Amino acid sequence: GFRSLEIEFTAIWFRNPRALRFRYRLGGPGSPWTDLGGERRIVVRGLPPGAHRLEIESRVGGGPWVAAARVPVILRRPRLSETRWFPAAAAVGGALVVLGLALIWLRGRRRREAFLEEEVRRRTRERDQVMELVAAVNQRASLAEILDTLFERLGEMVPLDRLGYATLREDGVVEATWARTASGHARLVSGTSAALQETSLRRLAETGETRVIPDLEAYLRDHPESETTRLLVEEGMRSSLAVPLFAFGKPAGFLFLDSARVGAYGGPAEALLRTLAAQISVILEKSRLMANLEEANRELRRQADTDELTGLANRRSFERHARLEWRRHARGRRPLAVVMVDVDRFKAYNDRLGHAAGDACLAKVGEVLAAAARRAGDLAARWGGEEFVLLFTDASRERALELAEALRREVEAMALPHPGTRWGVVTVSAGVASVVPPAGGGLERLLHAADRALYRAKEAGRNRVAVAPEEELL
Repeated sequence: GFRSLEIEFTAIWFRNPRALRFRYRLGGPGSPWTDLGGERRIVVRGLPPGAHRLEIESRVGGGPWVAAARVPVILRRPRLSETRWFPAAAAVGGALVVLGLALIWLRGRRRREAFLEEEVRRRTRERDQVMELVAAVNQRASLAEILDTLFERLGEMVPLDRLGYATLREDGVVEATWARTASGHARLVSGTSAALQETSLRRLAETGETRVIPDLEAYLRDHPESETTRLLVEEGMRSSLAVPLFAFGKPAGFLFLDSARVGAYGGPAEALLRTLAAQISVILEKSRLMANLEEANRELRRQADTDELTGLANRRSFERHARLEWRRHARGRRPLAVVMVDVDRFKAYNDRLGHAAGDACLAKVGEVLAAAARRAGDLAARWGGEEFVLLFTDASRERALELAEALRREVEAMALPHPGTRWGVVTVSAGVASVVPPAGGGLERLLHAADRALYRAKEAGRNRVAVAPEEELL
């Protein structure tokens, strides 16, 4: 006949466990409710004899109360001292029996309480670790950062000497993408691949189940053809846990946890990874999609800034870069040079040999110009049609003239046949202008001066270089 009642319970809700509120009542519908707040423990003192019904309700924040648990009958039997015949039956023997029974009950109750307390602590600790891991991983952007964080955090929760990640490509091939070991030496490296249908991972992808290999050496003896298992054993791994990952309902890859200890992965580790798998899948897929998007954006930017035929910068990209270098050279009071280049009699070349040959000619000339712009800040671009432009940093008039003359000779030395010139080969004319910014008229005047110098080189007979006089830049 106990008079006090203590009940501990747990309710796991990953989103925001601190927002849960509880209340309870003992008795029928008319009994009052007792508010517990966020506590998960019920203590009742002075419980009267009889049958009692326990009801527990919960809610989130200010939301509605919902039933959380019901205990139909808690029977509080009267103590001997509460019975009518107790005074007559109160004897030493009866008292000793009651005392003995009470002691037995208390010991059992304490054991049950200790077990429940430990179970609640374990589940709470596991819940907190899962929440912390997911939050830490979700803050990482790149795939490598996410997986590094997983390795570090999972190692605090389960046995882990190696973590591997493999993606499932659209062609059905499983490809090892990333691996990290506690020792820093991985034999099973990125790039290792195999068709999913030819591996034991096929069943995991089909069922979503995890797979535990408690003894990798024994598994290798039974499956000597498994090259991945052999490499893992050579790394010192002795047990393995494979977890399938899914994105949008389809298999997307696998996580591989390996330990240097035989039988490292049992129920708790497997259950934990099954809990984490869905959230990790979403985070990894988000990272993969972001990486693909960034790569696509880089390619779009490259295409927007590049001349498709020659692979050089286009005019818009050149002008943007030249403005940046103009300001940089103005701060340092250093000379900046522009060289305008034109393929001599290109229209005649195109008319006689065709557009395909003309395109090939421009691409070859573009290669020579790209090689000439070799220093940091230098840039070669296609200005339009058969006309090109080069920007040379820290280049005086004399230095720019040397560079322009060298590329003119190199184009001529390619000896591309050109029936429309007196030299019989493709040649170029070039105009050079150099100034120390800032100068009157700015970058536009520098470009205009180089263009006028190019015109003079062509008027003087082509296949030559002309330099803009200083007065044109003042």
